[in-house]
Amino acid sequence: MDYLDSFLQLQEQIRREDLPRHEQRFKERLNENVTNEIGMLNGALRTDCGEIEDKIGMLNGSLWQLEYRPGTYMQLEPRTVRDPEIVDFQELA
Repeated sequence: MDYLDSFLQLQEQIRREDLPRHEQRFKERLNENVTNEIGMLNGALRTDCGEIEDKIGMLNGSLWQLEYRPGTYMQLEPRTVRDPEIVDFQELA
């Protein structure tokens, strides 16, 4: 009973400021921003992956100039990561 007046004032303030509507808008914008950020991260990761593959190609060009054993040359092969968390992220993004 001691806090009833302050509770009623808070309730009136929430009603007056329409905070539930703002909360919904905040959640929508947050979800939208998170989705955009994940998309940008995924794009950056794909770009980085392409750059890594290009560099591997350059390294392989150099490795072809060095004979490992007579008639044998080394070559680096890029491989896709099969970590379940990474695969899930790539499928979602």
